[in-house]
Amino acid sequence: MKKLLLALILILLLSCIGLVIFIPAQLEVSQLTNIGCMVNGANRALQDENKWQRWWPKNAKEGNNSLNEYHYNGYNYAVIKKLYNRFEVQTKASEKSYTGTITLLPFSNDSVHVLWNYVIPTSANPFNKISEYWKARKFRKNAEAILSSLKQFLEKTENVYGIKISSTSTDKIYLAATTSIFPRYPDPADIYQMIEKLRDEISRQQLRETGRPMINNTALDSTRFETMVAIPVDTIIHETKDINMRRIVTIKALVATVKGGPGKIQEALAQLNQYAIDHKLFSPAIPYETIVTERWKEPDTSKWVTTIYQPLL
Repeated sequence: MKKLLLALILILLLSCIGLVIFIPAQLEVSQLTNIGCMVNGANRALQDENKWQRWWPKNAKEGNNSLNEYHYNGYNYAVIKKLYNRFEVQTKASEKSYTGTITLLPFSNDSVHVLWNYVIPTSANPFNKISEYWKARKFRKNAEAILSSLKQFLEKTENVYGIKISSTSTDKIYLAATTSIFPRYPDPADIYQMIEKLRDEISRQQLRETGRPMINNTALDSTRFETMVAIPVDTIIHETKDINMRRIVTIKALVATVKGGPGKIQEALAQLNQYAIDHKLFSPAIPYETIVTERWKEPDTSKWVTTIYQPLL
């Protein structure tokens, strides 16, 4: 028994000596995670530190995370510097602090590599050196878990752009359309009047509506808006002085559904455009809104539901 015990002690001692010998003067700790999000979108999300609290992994035993300071698995983390596509994060373990960097690296047309890196100097003291080695291993394990949580967050478009964005394809559509210019943003009564004008002509020509009314509002200057309203029909409409025929060929489009009034709709249009820019997508036509809620019947704009399409090549 004594010989076995001595052998185990000797093996442990030799292992420690070997570990001390092979541990370098500084340890480089890296974790690389691929995330299905464009680098510009990931950068904007990380620049907004209010969003860090939303994606940082929760640890019930350590209380709530606060702005600029986060907790995970016994360590405290703080963002100390924000650069373009690069963030310095201070990690506090016991009484010592270590600075790591989170770097965003463009990888493909629809993903980014996120690299979390530390360089940890090691002590000449063999016991401290071993302690720092195990600490470095824990740093990497924590970084892997934290970046996994970031991945789940960034791969949902609603977390990056504020709306859920998907892609679809549209069939060839015939439209009956009319255009008006208003000295302000058009209200529901204006839109309803334009829709009724179209429906009267559609009925007169004995055509059939095949979809919901569509709207595009374009700001001409600080006060004037050009508004086009269109209704999908089953065949070509004969044009009149106020009503013309438009045709949408089969194209791809970004699509998002938003709940809220004009402000929410304009914000969603801007975010669809930003998504297209981030993904280097070209739009051959103006975006348009499809009315889901009949606005002229619902005075509460917070209840309006609108589907927005951004055509793409």
